[in-house]
Amino acid sequence: MKGLMFSKKKTIVLKWDKPGFYSLHMFFVFYPIWVVAADEHRRVVDVKKLYPFISFYTPPKPVMYILESPWPVRYKVGDLLNF
Repeated sequence: MKGLMFSKKKTIVLKWDKPGFYSLHMFFVFYPIWVVAADEHRRVVDVKKLYPFISFYTPPKPVMYILESPWPVRYKVGDLLNF
């Protein structure tokens, strides 16, 4: 249970120990968010907007990082996350 459930608006980065197909859901997230999925090299593989209570998400490729933000993001597929 990670992520923005029951939280105020903020941007977070989720990191796993190894790449995989990690799924997200929007239950109990009360605002839309942008999701940026990146591989183990922090290369963006997908960018999606998710909506409260109705969205489920699984990245199209294995990822190690997922950035969640309530504010629009400027990343696009192929970019490198810089954190």
